[in-house]
Order: sequence, then structure tokens, then C-alpha cells
Amino acid sequence: MRELSEKYLSWEEVYRFKDLTTLGLEDYFKLIEKFQPMFKNSDFSNVTPAFYINYIKDDADDNFGSLRIRYYSTKPIKTKEIIQNFLANHAKDIVEFKRKSHVEPDFTKPLTSLNSSLAFVSFLNINTKIILDLLKNYGVLPLQKLVLEYRFVHFPSRVAPENILEPIFFEHSEVYRELKEASLDKLYWEDLTRRFGTYDFGLHFLANPLNPFHENLGYPPNSLEEGWITR
Repeated sequence: MRELSEKYLSWEEVYRFKDLTTLGLEDYFKLIEKFQPMFKNSDFSNVTPAFYINYIKDDADDNFGSLRIRYYSTKPIKTKEIIQNFLANHAKDIVEFKRKSHVEPDFTKPLTSLNSSLAFVSFLNINTKIILDLLKNYGVLPLQKLVLEYRFVHFPSRVAPENILEPIFFEHSEVYRELKEASLDKLYWEDLTRRFGTYDFGLHFLANPLNPFHENLGYPPNSLEEGWITR
């Protein structure tokens, strides 16, 4: 999980269906499903070793929902070409939405190391790929229910996430099974209850892509601090 050691260019893009109306959750998951073949494409993964997805709404724009993808590329021009080809092949239904805060990436810039954010980006990347497996193989509604139950019932009771989630993750995610085979599963579960920065709490990045509206409800006092979960 901490194998991301090369230099990268990172940028984000935001997508909707072509009518540009807000993405409700049903359409959001349909849009993710359309991106799955690109994510699994070896040409894409060879030059884009890390990426993550989430649901976003921003009142600075039109306060409509969108799918946001942040890419970490070792060959940004190639990654962008693959994305553009994908969008061209789906031009009838998918468009990139340009937020007011959007800045076009400068593909001539030198690549940079992740340095202090390496652990966080590594977690986001592997977490996203596990989510994508589970959405495809376990299903949207069962996965939402599973994560909601952990987030609002078991986590406040200080139950470790692996006690509830691991059997389903092992059965339905090839990425998780590979992680376990490499003895990196323990690090994933620890990262899921780790605070990477002031606001960057691991569990949020499992819950937000699946149940974004519930994440506004906050977490129990002191639960984001080290030691909340006893293993």
C-alpha cells in the first residue's frame, strides 16, 4: 500500500451526464460504473498508478452533485489522452464539468514526489479500488447498508472495522485479497481509522463515496483521535 514512490503530476476532473443536471446517488453510481472499464484498462493503470473518487457538491458552482476523480500520473500526457479517448467514446452521455475553481493542469510542469502525503494518497488509492470491486461484485445497496451500519452503529461502539467488513471485502474484492496476500491488510484497516491530517479521517473516504449525504452528520466526540478503536 505504500509502494507509490515515483514522481507524479496530480489533478482532478469532475464529471456529470451530458444534460449537466445534478447527479443524484443513483446516477452517480451509474456514472462510476461507466468509468470502470477505463480504470481496469492496463494502459491507464500503467501510467496512472493512483486515483481516487468521491461525490462532490459545491455552492460556489450550482450546488449540483458530480463525480470527482483525482488522478496521479507518471505520464500525464498519456493519462489525459486515455481520459479524452474515453470521453470521446461516451460523448453522447458523459461530459467533464468545469467548476468555477477549475485550473487546467500544466502538463509541462516537472513531476513531483508525494513526500509527506504518500501514506494518505496510498490509502485513498487502494481504498478506491476496493470500493470499485465491491460496487461491481457485491452491489450498491448491500455495500451502502454495510458501510452505513459500521459507520453509525459499530464505529461509535469502538468496534474495529475489520471485525464487521473484512468477510465481505475478502469475498468480493480481488484488490483486497491481493492486499491480504501481501500481508498489507492490517495496514489498510489501521488507515481506515487513522487521522491523516486535521480533516482527513480514513473512514470518511470509505463512507463518502457511498453515502455522501450522511457524512454531514459528524462523528462522536473524540472518535477521530488515536486509540478510539481497540484491537
